[in-house]
Amino acid sequence: MCALKICAVSKDARAARALARHAVAFYTTLPYYDIVLEPMGFTAAAVAIRAAFSRQDIPGMLHAVTDEMVEALAVAGTPDDVHRQLGQFEGLVDTMILYGPYFAVGAEEVKANHQAMIEAFGKA
Repeated sequence: MCALKICAVSKDARAARALARHAVAFYTTLPYYDIVLEPMGFTAAAVAIRAAFSRQDIPGMLHAVTDEMVEALAVAGTPDDVHRQLGQFEGLVDTMILYGPYFAVGAEEVKANHQAMIEAFGKA
């Protein structure tokens, strides 16, 4: 069994969580994900994110993503934080596929996150 998880890694945990908001905001625009969002109590945030999206208000979308959404839907923080967060999946999945946020993110920031992920999880 494998799982797919948003991943943002930085020496600055706050910056990593801010980056993760981009992916959470993007996926929240898709009603398909209500099957996950509603039971977790994120319906009001989803409505706000979708309203901002309909206005093409990307800052508004990101602002509507709650800290609780980032915590529940992504692994984000320092390399140690992310390793600790992934610990909750030990024994539940065989493979964890991690991917970095890209929605409304500049190419250099995407590249920096990919490099941080490689450094955090790569094996020399």
